[in-house]
Amino acid sequence: MNIVSYYTAAIGACEEELKKLRSQASVVSVLRVLLFAGLVTAVVALIRDYSGFWAVAAVVLAGSFIAAVNWYFRLKDERLLWEKLVFVNTNEWAALQGKPNGFPDGASFLRGVIYGDDLDVFGPLSLFHHLNRTTTLHGAETLGGWLTASLMSPAAIRERQEGVSTLAGQ
Repeated sequence: MNIVSYYTAAIGACEEELKKLRSQASVVSVLRVLLFAGLVTAVVALIRDYSGFWAVAAVVLAGSFIAAVNWYFRLKDERLLWEKLVFVNTNEWAALQGKPNGFPDGASFLRGVIYGDDLDVFGPLSLFHHLNRTTTLHGAETLGGWLTASLMSPAAIRERQEGVSTLAGQ
């Protein structure tokens, strides 16, 4: 399998997972509305004429509604992850086609770095832009910090090279 077909397959798999998650989220949304309507009905019935049945029903429906809301937010977080995976795979596929990297270019790191613009360390089509595959703010800040503050100790340089080579294989 060549690398382009790998990314094409990965994009397809991620989009299929996103389709399933969106379908599940729709079902959970309908369930939440039904549980909320049931909870309102139980509370109104409880206020009009107190009975043990309506008290238990209100508690069970409230607990179920809270569980459904939590379930929905877990699905939403998972959906966001899969959307990010689609972006990462699509970006890598596009890079193989000679298109520019879709990740941030590190222009925000140019402030305070005298040589950053001259050497194309940060900004469009820069070293940072070429290397950046970080999907979190922490990762981008770490990469930016590595490019702004040079290491002077040979041991620290070797340690970082080992860490990068380990991550590059992933």
